[in-house]
Amino acid sequence: MLGTPAQAGRIRICAADDCSARFYDRSPAGRRRWCSMQTCGNAAKVRAHRARQKEAAR
Repeated sequence: MLGTPAQAGRIRICAADDCSARFYDRSPAGRRRWCSMQTCGNAAKVRAHRARQKEAAR
């Protein structure tokens, strides 16, 4: 159902804390982290940026 073992190995779970979507990683390196860069990836990067800014302000 999921194809070859290599293809099944590319099925990932989104790395966002509030998302559990599954996706097929089609990236050349096989290191994709988020189901969608426009939603989950962008939100994670914004949170990390704000945390760094807050830490730098202290």
